[in-house]
Amino acid sequence: MLQFLRELQAHVIEAKERIGSVADLISELCRIAWEGTGELVWQACISFSYLQYQRSALSEALAKWDLENPLKERVAWVLGEIGQDSESVEKALRHTIESHRESS
Repeated sequence: MLQFLRELQAHVIEAKERIGSVADLISELCRIAWEGTGELVWQACISFSYLQYQRSALSEALAKWDLENPLKERVAWVLGEIGQDSESVEKALRHTIESHRESS
């Protein structure tokens, strides 16, 4: 676990140096949460809790990352943990619920 945290920290530092702004860093973490695999994804999702001061930007970025597809379980979990109430978050969650109903 400690190794994964070190890898995540290194990735975040590298991303921060490469992209420079908090908004871009949030975007990079969202990309990992949506597209990544393995333990790094889980660690990226956990890192969102450290960005609570950016709740609005973070929840909007996660909810709008892929509007055509239902939220991945981990992304829905992060949105719940953030607790930011917004129209786009509600729309993404409703779309996810409807998609699961249709596939059942």
